[in-house]
Amino acid sequence: MLRTAFALLLLAAPPSDGPAGGVLLERRALAMGTELGLAVEAESRAEALAASEAALRRVAALEARLSTWRDDSELARLNAAAVGAPVAPSPDLARALAPALRWRAETAGAFTPTVGPLVAAWACARAAAGRRGTSSRALGAAGEDAWRFELPTRVTRLAPDAALEEGGFVKGYALDEAADELRARGARGWLDLGGQLLAVDVATPREVRLAHPDRRDEAVVALTLARGSCATSGNSERGLRVDGERLGHVLDPRDGQPARDFGALTVVAATAVDADCLSTALYVLGPDAALAFVHARPELEVVLLERAGASLRVRASRGLRGRLTPLSPALAVEWYDPPASAPPPLPQR
Repeated sequence: MLRTAFALLLLAAPPSDGPAGGVLLERRALAMGTELGLAVEAESRAEALAASEAALRRVAALEARLSTWRDDSELARLNAAAVGAPVAPSPDLARALAPALRWRAETAGAFTPTVGPLVAAWACARAAAGRRGTSSRALGAAGEDAWRFELPTRVTRLAPDAALEEGGFVKGYALDEAADELRARGARGWLDLGGQLLAVDVATPREVRLAHPDRRDEAVVALTLARGSCATSGNSERGLRVDGERLGHVLDPRDGQPARDFGALTVVAATAVDADCLSTALYVLGPDAALAFVHARPELEVVLLERAGASLRVRASRGLRGRLTPLSPALAVEWYDPPASAPPPLPQR
């Protein structure tokens, strides 16, 4: 995904009557290398416009601070800090890193914000063609020993190649912060950043259509979302082509190799940053481990669209009963039943 500078308003739909006589204002803008859509409900047009402007400004400020695609950002400066020299992170960076590090621990390293050296080794973020293989040096620089996190006060690089990668957690954090801007102004609505959706105190659920993992224009399942955020990981829009072979762009931080490309996975969580982190982590863990992980955490839900030869297999956590509908008579949802014995520990590759 190519990064572009934040752009001012691209489209503002005329305000329309919202629920209970309020106003609904829809806007779209470029942010964080993708498109940010806002559907803001408020009591008046002025209030909806002010709330949407505040949300846009907040996302723009976070992109300037937490992007590794610009040399003058806080994250870029941290990645260039002297080895062994503690750096005081901004409150934003500390708050964004906290859930990312928590999910790193809870997924046994299937997700980590320290994956930067592996992204660079595979050239999977900034080049049309990747490079094959991961050196032991890159793998070590992406590990837990390459950084010391003493949040919220200090972060220290401990390896020369250590680098934080914002992909997988900053977009979700930005959505949560934009939602707070709406709430602070008495507004509500929906935010959509590059396909990750966040409901902000809405009264009416929205149907989210999940696409076939190989055909983005073909919706196969409808998910009803009334609260929280949903985020999807897969390789239909991005991937690495190395020596003529197409590989997935989602890397497994535990061995530095592309994760198995089984299809697509959608996570529903209370916050956008949690959904962002976990859509990557659970994709890396794979279908069975992802379902077991979510079953043990009733605050989370997951949908798996798995290739099964020429067919598609749909599996989901039981908390989505009544909220997940196949869009083809050839599809049926398999609801997760945990094994009779305790689920195995998280797999280590």
